[in-house]
Amino acid sequence: MSNFTDRPFNKNRTGNVNADRPAFRELRNERTPKSISRAEMSADRGEPSAESAANPWGTPKAHLNRPERRPDNREARPERSDNAARPSANRNDFPIRPSGGSGAERPYGRSSNERPNVRKERPAVRSTVNVAQLNADDGLEHDASVNLEDDRTKELRIYGRHAILGLARHRIEAIRKVYYHRSAQNQLGDLLRWCAANKIGYREVELDDLSRLAATEHHEGVVADIVRAPKPLLAALLESLKGKAFVRLVLLDGVANPHNLGAILRNAAHFDSDAVLMSPGTHTDLSGATYRVAEGGAEAQPLLHLQSAADFAAIKAAGFTFVAAHTRQAKSLWQQKLPPRCVIVFGAEGAGVSDALLAHCEVRAAIPGSGKVESLNVAQSVAVFLAEGQRQSSR
Repeated sequence: MSNFTDRPFNKNRTGNVNADRPAFRELRNERTPKSISRAEMSADRGEPSAESAANPWGTPKAHLNRPERRPDNREARPERSDNAARPSANRNDFPIRPSGGSGAERPYGRSSNERPNVRKERPAVRSTVNVAQLNADDGLEHDASVNLEDDRTKELRIYGRHAILGLARHRIEAIRKVYYHRSAQNQLGDLLRWCAANKIGYREVELDDLSRLAATEHHEGVVADIVRAPKPLLAALLESLKGKAFVRLVLLDGVANPHNLGAILRNAAHFDSDAVLMSPGTHTDLSGATYRVAEGGAEAQPLLHLQSAADFAAIKAAGFTFVAAHTRQAKSLWQQKLPPRCVIVFGAEGAGVSDALLAHCEVRAAIPGSGKVESLNVAQSVAVFLAEGQRQSSR
């Protein structure tokens, strides 16, 4: 029986005498880890690594030298140091890999066959506008409150489709600029074509911009800058009404709500009133809100502001009778015959017609009701009186 020294060495083809060692044999049967090089493995075994030494395992497999890939064939994310800048959070900021380019040129998080999702920019006409710059460019004053004593206030910003279209039917030359949303373009087609033909500025903007321009969300998709109509004179109005058998004038005393004024103008236009008058001291004038509520009625008849009690005398001299819409010491409207040429006086809600103006009224009439509420809204009262006057004049 031969001893250990008599055994022949079991050498592999490279003459490695360590081939029979159990630890080496176990290491040989395992796949080489991707993160450990052969030089590091040799160092761990305490063996020198020489490039000229033959490979004891034969030719290495091709897949052992491949770079690490993700399951969906994406390139591995490159190592980044702590001081390196992080990539942008916007996926469209990464460069797009050109056709035939390398994987390093591919943006993170996108497969090689995926097209970038690049959003097309909207045309400039629909971009967000600078409202302050628009106001400065058109040279108009856009004060929400109107001071009648300031003659420099000649322009007005109005809004609402019917309000602007109604203005176009009566005074289209007063339009200076139009802002609209694309949802209202079909209804405004004729107006926009007129603006283009007459070199009047018009611009398509977003809804938020219209809300800022109109100072309200109730703009109905269009805003316009206009020139105010010249104030009519009382003498000219009375001259134009000479010879007319039935005339209905509405006189408002202390009505300051612009929405009430707009509703009154709408009712007056519907029942064919000849004018709306404001008593001395009532400074309510046309505004953007008034135009919108009037739905085109703001341009259908003149709005005059009386200056003094002398104007009352001039109206009476033209053959008019003052009728007060009043609840005290008044006759029912259904039983009261309205004069053919009359001025119907309405007071503010709560206060009613002032005593100074009541002194000029020859007739008092009240709208009968159930008594559960004190009275109707002033705009509703105007509608009832004008409807009854139209009914009586048609008989």
